[in-house]
Order: sequence, then structure tokens, then C-alpha cells
Amino acid sequence: MYEILNSTTNKRYIGSSLDIGRRWRVHLRSLQRGQHHSLHLQRAWDKYGAAVFCFQIVQECRPDDIVVAEQTLIDSYGLDQLYNVSPYAEYSGRYSRVGMHNTPEHNAAIGKANSGRPSWNKGGSNTWGGKIAASRVAKFDYQVAAENEDGKMQHFASTTAAARGLGLSRKSVDNILNGRARRTRDGWTFRKVPKEQ
Repeated sequence: MYEILNSTTNKRYIGSSLDIGRRWRVHLRSLQRGQHHSLHLQRAWDKYGAAVFCFQIVQECRPDDIVVAEQTLIDSYGLDQLYNVSPYAEYSGRYSRVGMHNTPEHNAAIGKANSGRPSWNKGGSNTWGGKIAASRVAKFDYQVAAENEDGKMQHFASTTAAARGLGLSRKSVDNILNGRARRTRDGWTFRKVPKEQ
């Protein structure tokens, strides 16, 4: 649990998160843009300036206890001492489900309710992924030349294509291209050569 404390007025915003650093960055970004969900906190930020606000961790607790602990802290101050919009410990406008798990019966009911509904991506295709990859490969000014100990030589458009074409991992091809390894167990070496026009 954390608080954003106004050192001038001693008012605070109380919140909780499993990733406090990320949550602080989200608060800071929205305050700097003038878009914080708590209009009360946003107006205080604009009036007093960023220098008077302090972001600090007030209590560490297990994820299961986070909502109860946050509610206890909110109750101990009262809304007149807080920038919080709601008197309840909430998460994204709903009561938090952090630490909660569905029962098997609940999961079965959800499955039954959703049966017969088409999938959100039904009828869609993933052709855009291939198009993006192809456009990136087209921008390369090199190709990957693969040479085996027995003199066999092959050219590939990219490292990924070389790895797939020879049944290797992309990491092993990268390691050889970047000088961290000399050849694969199968005897392949790789180098970048100018793309043939």
C-alpha cells in the first residue's frame, strides 16, 4: 500500500498495487498530463506543484489482505483528509478481485454462459503478423549466409529464416553472427553478406 502525501496540507491519496513502481509512474504521468482520475488530487497537484507531493510505501501486505488493509487505512483518516474519490478500497472502478479465485462451480457457470457465443477473434486471420515480418526483412541490407563444414552453402533472408531452414534455434544463429560462438554442433557457421540485388 502507498500514499501520495501533500506535505503542505497533510492530505493524502491512498492506494494499493502489486507493482508499486509501475503504479507510481501511472499516477505521475496522469498528474503531469492533467488527466488524473481523482480531480481533487489533480487540482491540488496543479495548485501546490509537484515538489510538495511525496510518494511513499506505507504498508506491505499479502495480496489476499490488500483490500481490507487499504479500507482500514482509508477509514482511519476519513474522506476529509483524503484525495481519494471513493470511500471504498476499489480497483479500476470495481471492487478488487486481487487474491480471489473462482470456485469450480463458478468457472462451470461462466463456461456454460459463454457456450454458443463465437470467439472474439472468430473469422479473423493472423496474416498481418506475416506482413509485418516480411516488411521488416525487406528493409535489411544484408542476408545470412550459412556454410557447413562439408562446403554446403545456403542463403537466408534473416536469422529467423536461417534458424527455421536448418532446424536450429535462433539464439544459436545469433551467437555465431555476433561472435559468441564459432559454429553449431552440426558444423554450420553464419555470416552476414550484402543482399543480392
